[in-house]
Amino acid sequence: MRYIDARKGRWGVEPICRALQFAPSTYYDATARPPSARQLRDEILKPEILRVHQSNCDGVYGAKKIWKQLHREGIDVANCTVRRLMRAEGLSGARRGRAFKVTTVADEHQHRPSDLVDRQFVASAPNRLWVADLTYVKTHTGWTYVPSSSTSSVAPSLVGRHRRRCVVTWRSTHSRWRSTRATTATSRR
Repeated sequence: MRYIDARKGRWGVEPICRALQFAPSTYYDATARPPSARQLRDEILKPEILRVHQSNCDGVYGAKKIWKQLHREGIDVANCTVRRLMRAEGLSGARRGRAFKVTTVADEHQHRPSDLVDRQFVASAPNRLWVADLTYVKTHTGWTYVPSSSTSSVAPSLVGRHRRRCVVTWRSTHSRWRSTRATTATSRR
């Protein structure tokens, strides 16, 4: 309906209905039809939801708390209806948790290494181009950088042994650090 309403001034209802392949009488029946009970109820509930949302610390309440507050005030409404109407009105509650933490800040004046392969990860022969990916892991002492993948662009299956050796080396170093720390902690007592 909104599609036709927005364009009927330029092309008319009948040509649009013909292009969309449905009868113009369907459009006219739908526009003449009175609003449904759900639509009428939604128009009553929208201002109530907006009122409760704005009256509690400027929009801190989410759908669940608004639903509970409406029930306290004697307004009988389903939780899913509150969620649907909040989504339609663009309302949401405050989200808990930390904001996204930036772990690296790029220095714009620092020289960056050039892209030697120009983002083309295809090698002419084996052992000509290697691609690596590092992952950082939070440990007791800070961040530890671990190779998460290291592959040859020609034969990635040949690299598995090397990657396993790197991870095993990291794990053994980490376990030695933990055992040294545990020994130090017991000797302090």
